Amino acid sequence: MIRLIKPNYRYWQHYLDAMKEFEMAGDLRELQQNASVALRTFRVLEESEGSPHEMVPCNHFWLLNGSRFIGMGVARHYLNSSLELSGGHISYLVRPSLRNRGWEGKLLSLLIRECGKLGIKSVLVTFPESSRAEAEAARSSGCRVFDQISPNLDGHPIDVMRSLADTKIRIQTWRDSKFTFKDINFISSGDIDLELVRKIPADRSYCPIYSFAIVKSGTRHRVGFIELRVGFDIEIFCSGNIGYYVEDRHRGRGYASKAASLLVPLARKHHMNRLTITCNPENLASAKTAENFGARYLEFIKLPKSCGQYKQGDRFKRRYVLDI
Repeated sequence: MIRLIKPNYRYWQHYLDAMKEFEMAGDLRELQQNASVALRTFRVLEESEGSPHEMVPCNHFWLLNGSRFIGMGVARHYLNSSLELSGGHISYLVRPSLRNRGWEGKLLSLLIRECGKLGIKSVLVTFPESSRAEAEAARSSGCRVFDQISPNLDGHPIDVMRSLADTKIRIQTWRDSKFTFKDINFISSGDIDLELVRKIPADRSYCPIYSFAIVKSGTRHRVGFIELRVGFDIEIFCSGNIGYYVEDRHRGRGYASKAASLLVPLARKHHMNRLTITCNPENLASAKTAENFGARYLEFIKLPKSCGQYKQGDRFKRRYVLDI
């Protein structure tokens, strides 16, 4: 029976036997012999925030066929800018003696399913352009290649294929059936203020919206605008609960992320426990705003043709989330 399991003491010796194969093949540089240390490290990595360098929290898994150790892999909880270029949500290895027998595709498919359990809809899977085995595993697992890039990794450029797999999780849409706008016209902080411009009622295709002007405190000088979109559906999945714009001459001062933070109490009043922000992949300033706001980079999505963002000409988005 094929199983994906969490690392444990029962199959530790099977793991060690596979690790020796990996070492001999040059896939791993060192082998951790101490089971307690290794298993504790796996648990720590499920909760770590950026340690070691360039890592994000990830769940470790072993693939077994009966009691035979087939391979191992990780499902990362979210992405960062480095993983977007190479690494993606998933890394995996099949032991050398069992490669090119279809196990790569089986392992990858199961790891994609685990990413779905983490709330990730679009799983980013990357692999070297030269690897036929990984290309076939990606294809058999339902991954669709969308581009080829050549990032400079450790001083060595390498051709990387990037693909997306849909975990087929359903987007949990919701709207407050008893929604009413709150009586709020002004939100103030020591640096900026938000002045209500208008309240846009919901219609059949979009959630209700608060639209605010971002104003320098103590002045009447507007530097930009920000919206809070209350609810969640396919449009919000693509465009985010928060949208913002800061005029060119006022950028680089953190106004957008400060304004977004001011909207959190209002979002909570509408029983929202998560906010999502999206931006175009090339819009580094908007990505920085989301990160400064405290949101984590969850996934890289291909927009469905039905959404408004696609009809405006966009094709891909970075999607950030913040649990509030």
